[in-house]
Formats: sequence, C-alpha cells, structure tokens
Amino acid sequence: EAQTRTSSIENQLTYSLIGKGRIDLNYRLGYGNNEGGVPFTRYDFYEGVSHEIRAIADYKVRKETNLLLRLKYRLLATKQKEPEHRVEMEVVAEL
Repeated sequence: EAQTRTSSIENQLTYSLIGKGRIDLNYRLGYGNNEGGVPFTRYDFYEGVSHEIRAIADYKVRKETNLLLRLKYRLLATKQKEPEHRVEMEVVAEL
C-alpha cells in the first residue's frame, strides 16, 4: 500500500502600479514524502523539500491602445533535480 504525504506553505504579494499595471510575487515551500510504491498524486509532487517562486509583471503601454506587456518568471528547485528557470514574455491586446 502506497502512502503519500505533502505539505506546503505559500506566501503571496501583490503590488499595484496605479493606472499602469501590477506585480505579483508568489513563493511556495513544500515537502513531500512517499512510502511503499508508486505515488498517486498531483503532477506537482516532489519528493523531499521543494521551492517554487513565481513572478508576474503586467504593464499597460497606453490607456488608449489597451496593450498589456506581461513578463512571467518561474523558478523550481527540488531535491532530485537541478533548479529550473522559465521566463515568458507576451503582449496582450484587449479589443
């Protein structure tokens, strides 16, 4: 019989750039433990201690154009794998 236990603590901070956008920061510290077989868990289960940092920055170019620049960053560090960095940038147009 397989037993899987996970626990995590998450902190979130949002900062508003008045009339121009916002910045969201999210940090999660997690711990996972599996005993006795293949774990039946979610896709984000990691054995041992894991750290996840997410940052999203939205910036409105001009009020007249409704163009939004969005920058996303993610860092995932676990006991088994090397730290993984992911950066994405997109332009969103609201019509």
